[in-house]
Amino acid sequence: MLQHLQNDKETTPSWLANYQSGDNISLEDFCSGRIAFYPGCGTDGHLVEIGNRSQSVHCFIYTDYSVSIDMVKDTLNSRHGIKGYHILGTTEWDPKALETPKPYRNRFAIDSGKPYCLVVVFERDTDYSPVWGSDRFAVAFMNIDGFAVYKNLFVERLHKAPYIFLLEDYGYGLNYDRFGRGGILDRIMRKSGIWPKYAVSGHAQLWNGYQRIPLQTETKGGMHSYSRALYAYTGIGI
Repeated sequence: MLQHLQNDKETTPSWLANYQSGDNISLEDFCSGRIAFYPGCGTDGHLVEIGNRSQSVHCFIYTDYSVSIDMVKDTLNSRHGIKGYHILGTTEWDPKALETPKPYRNRFAIDSGKPYCLVVVFERDTDYSPVWGSDRFAVAFMNIDGFAVYKNLFVERLHKAPYIFLLEDYGYGLNYDRFGRGGILDRIMRKSGIWPKYAVSGHAQLWNGYQRIPLQTETKGGMHSYSRALYAYTGIGI
């Protein structure tokens, strides 16, 4: 998986390369390059590991309405933080721009605290080489409905898809609909034609139009050490 993605490395976005602690980060700058997206993420850091180690993407969006801001901060400040990196700076966005539209909510959706959008810029420690990962990367942690973020941000605002999408439907979580085939997100993608270039998945029902990258080894990661494979969009997602 990493070997395949390493063949398509992304140059560090200029805003990120020039970032200094205390700088404000706009949504437009953050989304100017490739984006890796993981809805219903919990505290699973596997997507950051994949994207950063391959240096194929520098900006990540993690969203989960069951993860509080305190959970994010506790994870980043614990021994389970991101090895080899330190926090260079943070920015907060107003979550109202991406808040959940009512049609996607029902009584089974449970919030964990107040909605937030916390953007964190990470810088590689000096005792780690570029083989470990990019010099810098950024993660936007959100307490917002993943279906809404995809439609409001990628479809209506950016008019482009995530470069990589980590697709999991855990089944025992708080999601009121699946992210995979046949769910709300699938319908949004089919209607808009906005399909991620790559999907990383282990247990979810993949959308039509995706094929597994051949000869690529599965990687294990996440909260439950799932084996996940890399899939590419073939252009026939109908």
